[in-house]
Amino acid sequence: MTVVKWHQKIVIFFLFSVLIVFQGYAADAGVKKIAVLDFEDAAVSAHFQARNFKIGRAVADILVTELVKDGTFKVIERSQLEKVISEQKLSASGLVDTSEVAKIGKILGVSAIIVGSVTQFGIDSKVMGIFGIGVKQNYARVAVNARLIDTTTAEILNAAEGSAEESASGVRIEGLANIDASNMANTILGTATKSALANIVKQFKEQSAKLKETVINAKVAYVDKTNKTCIIDAGKDHGVTNDTIFYVVKVVKEIKSPTTGAVIKRLTDVVAELKVIEVEGSNATLLCVSGKCDVIKENDDVSTSK
Repeated sequence: MTVVKWHQKIVIFFLFSVLIVFQGYAADAGVKKIAVLDFEDAAVSAHFQARNFKIGRAVADILVTELVKDGTFKVIERSQLEKVISEQKLSASGLVDTSEVAKIGKILGVSAIIVGSVTQFGIDSKVMGIFGIGVKQNYARVAVNARLIDTTTAEILNAAEGSAEESASGVRIEGLANIDASNMANTILGTATKSALANIVKQFKEQSAKLKETVINAKVAYVDKTNKTCIIDAGKDHGVTNDTIFYVVKVVKEIKSPTTGAVIKRLTDVVAELKVIEVEGSNATLLCVSGKCDVIKENDDVSTSK
């Protein structure tokens, strides 16, 4: 019988714990932030158009849920996205040009934005039987197209399409038609929408490696040297979250052209590392966790990139 000494058990437990932490860190490090705009209602059935139902918004909400469940991307909250759109007076639907997408992305600090259109959305009903007697069968058909746009280059990384059909019997067509964004997910139209979006999520996952981490830059607005904290002028609206790491970057030397005297390069140095401990819409509080905390001052540059 093999006897494992107590100190060997401690070493094994320590190594196992480190492995778990490392794996969790590696998984988080590979996650890219994205945002989803409301989809355009391009070919929604007359019933929903007449009632002014925002089907494109409902489809975008379901896509957000499916992306979050998948875990490949970190999705910015819709409330943050809507606030930026409102403040910048930009389009809230899929009908935005790539320059607008890039602008939204830089403000939010996301790597990509998804825009798209609902190209089919409706229900047909048939009676399965003879002489008008039988079971009523309802068919929900949904088709969606979407584009994954890189916010750094405004390049369309992928254009995906998804479609699906779901059926149910013995359900009144009126009950299925009287839906809105709040209850659509629980109907056969919602099920068809999820199936159509599954293919889109799969295609976008395959493009995730092409996305670069979006760098968030900000300025120090206030410094509390006693508590080793500072407040920066970027918050949730810019993609900042709790535990985000920032670096205080200072220019140590400017290299000038001997011909023109213009600055051609700035050499920088990371003087401190900061961690977000509290975040609001337009600002965040950071704690200095390493480096020269005492040299941080107002108007210093901070960045999520070294």
